[in-house]
Amino acid sequence: MLLQDIQQRFSDALLSRDTRLQALFESELKTNSRIPQNIALEIYKNNVSMACVNTLRSLYSVVESVIGEACFNQMALDYVSQHPSKHADLNFYGEDYPVFISKIIKVNPIFSDLLYLYDLSKIEWYLHCAYYAENDENILLTSMDDTLNLQLKTSNALKIMDSCFPVYDIWRAHKTFENTDKIAGLKKIDYLVIFRNGYIPDVVQVDVENWLLLKEIKNTTSLNELAEFSLKHNINLAEKLPILIKNSWVVMHEY
Repeated sequence: MLLQDIQQRFSDALLSRDTRLQALFESELKTNSRIPQNIALEIYKNNVSMACVNTLRSLYSVVESVIGEACFNQMALDYVSQHPSKHADLNFYGEDYPVFISKIIKVNPIFSDLLYLYDLSKIEWYLHCAYYAENDENILLTSMDDTLNLQLKTSNALKIMDSCFPVYDIWRAHKTFENTDKIAGLKKIDYLVIFRNGYIPDVVQVDVENWLLLKEIKNTTSLNELAEFSLKHNINLAEKLPILIKNSWVVMHEY
């Protein structure tokens, strides 16, 4: 049997929930007087599961701070059992964890006061994505004629989201070890931008006009189209756009 085939069967036995695949691989293992085949496979499976759990713990550290280590461990183990890693690099693991959390808090009354966990986990995933995002390519304008072929796009590291919960304050408080007892509920929607400041992912609150512009630019909008959008929504584009570009949230490129 080719090494590639052996590796594939080993991977299937570790990650699949199909017991037939596990039994098939176990039958191909050499007999060991010290460790039975099924126990040997379980050791590897446990190591893989704990590696995935530790990845989730690293990604969603604030969520763990909110719900506690024991609760987080159980939720993480449940997630790992239902969502095996499909990539050799664990940096790509955990994208669906916020959705997994949202399904739990909707049906489990124990989380009735923690409905914000979904939005909070999204912030943490977006920060992770910002860290690993590709660098941006930006062009320099040499004349005003260049603007005819100008197109705007958001930074590869940029994500935007809105929330009716004070998740920014909660995230910041846990990161700085501040008391969260005095955090009040929001009276209006919170608009957030997640980006990479140099090499460091960060999140900031922005006004609705900046948020709307970034959302529109994410649709690969030309400068003329963005100007029309700004007029329709009564946004001062001449004031807002330079700030977005200065922050490296928006980059320019040619058609």
